[in-house]
Amino acid sequence: MEPSKVITFRSILPALVFIVALNSSYLILKGPTKNAILAYGHLWNALFLAFPLAHVIARRASLRTLGYRGHDPLRLYARGAAVGAVWRFFNILTGYYEVFSFLGTAQFLTGLLMALTLAPLFEDTFFRAYLQVGLEERLGAAGAIVVQALLFATHPGHAVQGWRHFPAIFLFGLIAGLIYWRTRSIVPLFGAHGVANALPSIVVSVARWWG
Repeated sequence: MEPSKVITFRSILPALVFIVALNSSYLILKGPTKNAILAYGHLWNALFLAFPLAHVIARRASLRTLGYRGHDPLRLYARGAAVGAVWRFFNILTGYYEVFSFLGTAQFLTGLLMALTLAPLFEDTFFRAYLQVGLEERLGAAGAIVVQALLFATHPGHAVQGWRHFPAIFLFGLIAGLIYWRTRSIVPLFGAHGVANALPSIVVSVARWWG
């Protein structure tokens, strides 16, 4: 079954209200409440995955509805990884630095695994494979891509990085949305998002080991 027949604008309304409320609360509130939103990040991250999965289960659809499909997945992943690498190098060249410091091999491997898997699993499933598809019914492809990218760039996990990082994150949201619209597959986004997150850590760690 095609995603657009399972995921409609009406079906994403609860998730849309949730993410708008979450983002607005973090951007407007201050002090302890703002910190509490970040402290419970594991809960709202879990909801990123819970909303689309609950809907698919309720509709008795398959994970293919959320883009967990694709012919020649290795090629799709490689293409996505190339896009993520180009985006990250562009960020570095324009003054955007977001690197992670690891104390040893175990921490490095754990952080690398999380960077390569968790962000695509939670964020791309929610923003691209779920919200974007539902928004397309009312806003068209271009409008849906822009709105999901805006919501993606302003959620607390990104907003905490500060406004100077907003353009880069918003740009990635647009790129990821375009990739999903063209492929209707989550596979290249695992490559793009995962590599974009992991690349700074890999570069820094390799430099330290060889230095």
